[in-house]
Amino acid sequence: MRIGMILGLPFPPDVRVEKEARALTKVGYEVGLLAQAKEAQQLAYEQNSYGLHIYREVVSQSLWERNIKGWTLIEASWMEPIQKFISEFKPDILHIHDFPLVYSSWKIAKAQGIPVVADLHENMPAAYRIWRANLDPLRRARDNIFRNYYIWRRHELRVLPLCDRIIVVVPEAAERLYRDGIPKEKIVVVSNTEDETTFGIETPDPQILACYRDDWVVSYVGGGGAHRGLDTTIRAMSLAAREIPNLKLLIVGIREKWDLRSLTKLIKQNKVQEHVEILGWQPFKTISSYIAVSAVCLVPHNDTEHTQTTVPHKLFQYMILGKPVVVSDVRPLKRIVQDAQSGLVFKANDPVSLAKCLVQLYQDPALKEKLGENGQKAALGTYSWQHDARHLVQLYAEMNEEIKSRR
Repeated sequence: MRIGMILGLPFPPDVRVEKEARALTKVGYEVGLLAQAKEAQQLAYEQNSYGLHIYREVVSQSLWERNIKGWTLIEASWMEPIQKFISEFKPDILHIHDFPLVYSSWKIAKAQGIPVVADLHENMPAAYRIWRANLDPLRRARDNIFRNYYIWRRHELRVLPLCDRIIVVVPEAAERLYRDGIPKEKIVVVSNTEDETTFGIETPDPQILACYRDDWVVSYVGGGGAHRGLDTTIRAMSLAAREIPNLKLLIVGIREKWDLRSLTKLIKQNKVQEHVEILGWQPFKTISSYIAVSAVCLVPHNDTEHTQTTVPHKLFQYMILGKPVVVSDVRPLKRIVQDAQSGLVFKANDPVSLAKCLVQLYQDPALKEKLGENGQKAALGTYSWQHDARHLVQLYAEMNEEIKSRR
């Protein structure tokens, strides 16, 4: 069976796409991926080391098209590349990564009798609502019109029932779709757990380790945004630093200038310049080094609809490297960390609660070590990618039988 994946972003990197493609090729499926070309010089086609067929297209959109698709849900500039990909790769099933490209892909697939799997990396309506919080007023007003929460919720209610299967990252996301009337048998949970055979296998960078050897490092790895809880974290630093004199917060992965601007302002307001360091985007191979140098790792999500229905890869990356975690009490994070006994949970949006957790781990090294050990055990067991890979493979085994029965 041939599985055609579509991703509206460059590839690599995309951790979730990588893990899913590896899992499916490993059991014998032929997998092709259509992705956005990062630059014209990238190869239009290549087959990578584990057998994934990668097709790339330079897809350019006018400002008008980028805006109007929020109302029509038609990605006009992607229609021809999708048609071309189907013609060349000849997939038996289309697997669409994230919601924005699902409807355009479904329209083409339906005409050719190809089943569609929607892989929802995000709760997209809620994501759009929170992502615009840090934008300048003009862009925020524009996004409020073209990426309006209620319009995108209606898009979901119209489009998702058309799909043959829907993949979500946590049970809480599945519950949201059940309430919308999506049949349970259509929904499969494939979480963002980590694969120990591909992550953290690099030797930590000695320069990074040496740079922070005298600090008690608390690290956050990931992007910015109002939902991430970095505002809560920076406010907590001024409180925690009273008890942890060598405290150092590393924020690794900030890309957007408006996120950097707002975080820098908060750092100055809270007078924690000596305790906080912001690092921009880092190559994926160095991420494990920043985790390795950390005493504690954070997922400090603020309480939003988006964070209540997702879980980031970094939680499992921290755990698989044996680091204790401190997370906010949004449902997926609290459920996983308490079940794995891999860290402490603080009240979302509450810097005092977060600071208390950090101080507790600083003052109790034995607890810190035990939580890290528990997390690593869980990330190699109950919360390992091997479990989620089996769910994905089983989904396609079922669909393969359905396709055979129709022939």
